[in-house]
Amino acid sequence: LIYIKSLNYENMMDLGKILSKFILHSKVHLIYLKGDLGSGKTSLVRSILHGLGICETISSPSFSIIEIYDGCEKNIIHIDLFRIHSPYAWRTEEIRNCIENDNNLTLLEWPEKARLLPNPSLLIELLWSNESDPDGPRDIKISGIEISKLYRFINTQCLKNFTYE
Repeated sequence: LIYIKSLNYENMMDLGKILSKFILHSKVHLIYLKGDLGSGKTSLVRSILHGLGICETISSPSFSIIEIYDGCEKNIIHIDLFRIHSPYAWRTEEIRNCIENDNNLTLLEWPEKARLLPNPSLLIELLWSNESDPDGPRDIKISGIEISKLYRFINTQCLKNFTYE
C-alpha cells in the first residue's frame, strides 16, 4: 500500500503525471479509481491521460459510460460505472472487452458499483484529508497487483512535494 497525504489539486495533477510515466514503463493495463462524488477521480484521470499524450478534451463518461482515446501504443479507455443499475451491468461485451484486453489501458471509476471485476493493476482511492473541507486536500491510497513496482518507481523519482508511506 502506498499512502500519500494531503495533496492539494496541483500536487494531485503532478501525481497523475508521475503515474502516467509509470504506466509507460510498466505493464499496467487496468486501474480502478474509488472515491466519493467530487473527490477528484476524473481530474486525476485527466492528468494521467494528458501525461500519456492525449491532447483532446477529456470529459467524464458519467452518461456515456465509456470514452475511448487513441494512445500511441494502446487504446486508452475511461469507464465510469456510477450510473449502472445492476452490479453485473458491466458485463456487457463492450465493457468486458475493454477491461479484459491487456492491450488496452483501462481507467475505471466507481469499481465498487460492480461485482466480479478482475483484479486491477492499481487501485487508487481518493479521500478527503479533512471531511469537513470538501475543497481541501486529498489523501491517496494506492494498492493493487503492480504496487511493489510502483513503489520502486516512486522511490527513483524526485518527489519533494509528497509525503508517502
